[in-house]
Amino acid sequence: MKNKLNTFKFFISRIKSLTPKIFIYQGLFAILRTIEILFVMYIPSILIILLTGSFNLQQVITYLMVGLTLLWIIRISNRIIIKENALLENSFSQELIKDLSYRITTTQFSTVEDSEFVAKKEEAMFPIKTQNAIQNMFRSVPIVFQSVVILASVLAILLVYEPILMVIAIVVAVSSFIVSQKMIRYEAEQAKSNARKNSEYVYYLRTMRDSAIAKDVRIYRMQPYFAEKYKSLFTFIVKSTKKLYASREYRGLINQMLSVILMIFIYGFLVYKVTTSSMEISIFVLLVNATLSFNDQMNVFFSEILMLNQQLIYLDSLKQFYSMLSTNQSIGKEALNEPIHSVEFKNVTFRYPKTDANVLNNCSFRIDGTKNLSIVGRNGSGKTTIIKLLSRLYEPQEGEILVNGKNIKYYEESSYLKQLSIIFQDFKTFKYSIRENIIFDSQTDEKQFSEAIEKSELSKELCKFPNGVDTNLVRDIEDVKSVTLSKGQEQKLVIARSIYGKGSLLILDEPTASLDPIAEEEVYQHFQSITKDKLAIFISHRLSSCRFSDIIIYLEDGFVKELGSHQQLLRLNGKYASLFNLQASKYQ
Repeated sequence: MKNKLNTFKFFISRIKSLTPKIFIYQGLFAILRTIEILFVMYIPSILIILLTGSFNLQQVITYLMVGLTLLWIIRISNRIIIKENALLENSFSQELIKDLSYRITTTQFSTVEDSEFVAKKEEAMFPIKTQNAIQNMFRSVPIVFQSVVILASVLAILLVYEPILMVIAIVVAVSSFIVSQKMIRYEAEQAKSNARKNSEYVYYLRTMRDSAIAKDVRIYRMQPYFAEKYKSLFTFIVKSTKKLYASREYRGLINQMLSVILMIFIYGFLVYKVTTSSMEISIFVLLVNATLSFNDQMNVFFSEILMLNQQLIYLDSLKQFYSMLSTNQSIGKEALNEPIHSVEFKNVTFRYPKTDANVLNNCSFRIDGTKNLSIVGRNGSGKTTIIKLLSRLYEPQEGEILVNGKNIKYYEESSYLKQLSIIFQDFKTFKYSIRENIIFDSQTDEKQFSEAIEKSELSKELCKFPNGVDTNLVRDIEDVKSVTLSKGQEQKLVIARSIYGKGSLLILDEPTASLDPIAEEEVYQHFQSITKDKLAIFISHRLSSCRFSDIIIYLEDGFVKELGSHQQLLRLNGKYASLFNLQASKYQ
């Protein structure tokens, strides 16, 4: 119970933070809807009292018209509020997803890469996207409020005239609640357990439509495999959904049966009272309406409490996920406003979270001035890990990383990252224009932009694009002038992006792996030419691309095995020389 209360508080806090205006409209709706129900419930009895009292027909009609006019005004007001509520609920859902997305982008990188984080994200999004958890919460809370008010009103009437009817109605409502509670708990657990299956189903569905793997699908005849996976998951989800709907139907059927039994008892009891005593017709009508309303509102109250309980179970996953979204709080306060002129790793040891093996072991090296450093080694030797540590995506367990003689963790993060221009191995382009893919800003420094286009040699490609730098990437039906870039063109685009960033330390993390040796050689030579007045770090699996670097590090199992210039390492005749000669022999 305490956990659900905390989940409800969390939900309220999100509304207060994102769309506080919704509280006003939800409150107005609950109050007006309650008045409307009470008004309709008491009109028949009031009308009978007026007709059997000392009021003439004209007075009765006048009072009736005033009452109906008020009812009409309330209903019109409610329709307006419901419409505004729907807009606000949709706005809240969008703001919530936007808030989630932003928090994910600012959460510590090591958390985002964790498989548990990915699983929790799917569980958190599943009830929002498929179970309408947000909409159900907004619907249930006002209904619970109106039920409490109406129950209090009806309870007073039943206690005064026929308490036995209240007791019977409570017994029936509680019986319905107990049955529904067990079934709703089953439904919530069933829906929650299906979150990952649904995620897997969506993955295969998207994969079958993904043009990026279309060639592989055809050549390796993957269609039957994907179709079988899709069919199996689809069958599972359909069966699960049927069970879910069957449970809801059974709940409705049981509640209807109990309501019929209650109505039979009420009418029988009150008819007996009217025929054997002096109960007035107005009281008879009042008690019938009161008892039926009491039963209806008890059912509504219990049903909505159960619905709230179900949604809180769903939203608990969202609350748990939010607790994982902690912005990486850097201890650094000192702004880095000068160019990076030295980088040093001092006895750095690092292992990834939830693993035991070190990726780097007592790693040490230094570059300064305008030197170029190349990091080479076999796959898994720790090359990219060095870049991740230098980018502050992770922190080492031992040792320290110095930039301009100071530990990088003491620099204010934003100013530090501005000094880095990195092209990762798995660089991305987006479905925006070429310009937007380079600047990622609403304002363009045209001089800086032109310089980036020229130095990256992307300017030579612009004549091939229908709208020049404003051409959108990825060809589709809606934008016939959009283009799909070749690998070489993508390389030039991301190099332009790194140049536009004007970082003083440029890093090339093996982004040319998919290019042929000649094309890769051209990219590295070009990159070295534009970094001649800056510090630069290159990572490549082809050693020939690194031979012009000032310093080369050969990594093996996280250790710096060899360090020196290309000629020095060849004279050393160690692992680097052996691997270089092996690769060179393949082109002789």
